[in-house]
Amino acid sequence: MHLAPITIHPLVPLAKASAVLRIEPGLLAEQLLAGTIQGEQRSENGPQGKFTATEAKIETTNWFIYASEFEKLVNDQVTNYENRISTDGLEQLFQEREFTEVEILQAKITALSAEIEDLRSQIIREQLHHLENPIVTLWRRMSKLF
Repeated sequence: MHLAPITIHPLVPLAKASAVLRIEPGLLAEQLLAGTIQGEQRSENGPQGKFTATEAKIETTNWFIYASEFEKLVNDQVTNYENRISTDGLEQLFQEREFTEVEILQAKITALSAEIEDLRSQIIREQLHHLENPIVTLWRRMSKLF
């Protein structure tokens, strides 16, 4: 009689997998129940699996994910993160190119226009400051009289 070999799957506790993957334990349990990820549900009877005649039978159930499934989930998350920070398809943004004289002059004009506007704003602020000082001085003098 020939017996089929027993496959032993290394297991990762659901709580540990949840913490590492940053996925809610309930969501992982739902995936285990739905069969989208593989694992096992094991039950423990009472404290440390032992009972006395007077103790009520307490059964707790723990979920475990097969280590191979856990590795797939980790690899999927790593791939998702890599895809989020990928520069694929953006090569044209990083290519060197020659600028025409017109483009260079347009860029200089834009920069100078911004600089002129800043100077204009600064001059207006200074003029307002000088106008404000005599008014403030007059106000102070009048308030001393009363």
